[in-house]
Amino acid sequence: MNKKDTLYILLRTLGISLVISTVAILLSWLLFWAGGTASYFIVCLLGVAIGAWYGGLRTGIATTVLTAVAITYLFLPLHYSFLVTNISSVIDLLIFLVSGITINIIIDHTKNSKDILIYKQKEKEYLHLLTKLQKENHQYQKEVKARDEFL
Repeated sequence: MNKKDTLYILLRTLGISLVISTVAILLSWLLFWAGGTASYFIVCLLGVAIGAWYGGLRTGIATTVLTAVAITYLFLPLHYSFLVTNISSVIDLLIFLVSGITINIIIDHTKNSKDILIYKQKEKEYLHLLTKLQKENHQYQKEVKARDEFL
């Protein structure tokens, strides 16, 4: 993989993460100021799951980190500050991070399992085709040998 491909993957990952995080935070912000207390964690975890599903493990983890930073800044006590002084806020943030990473791993494992099943099915089909072609080849070799012996 060259530098151009690596840069493209990095920009794609960060772009998807940024868009999903922004949408999740905006929805959470609307719910938070409408009177919800902890609903922003659920909405943000949904955003993390969407990021992991559509972008993969890297995008999901980037979405988790970006969303955690935004939660710290916007929703935790001492609003509009990255300083977390309340122990319950630290615990909430750690639970969010662990939950987000767990969701990412589970989704990645699920998608990889589906891919493995698809590859095994294709392998089975190719082995069947290979066996068929080997039988035909063996039959053709017999025919060529019979012609050579005739001549």
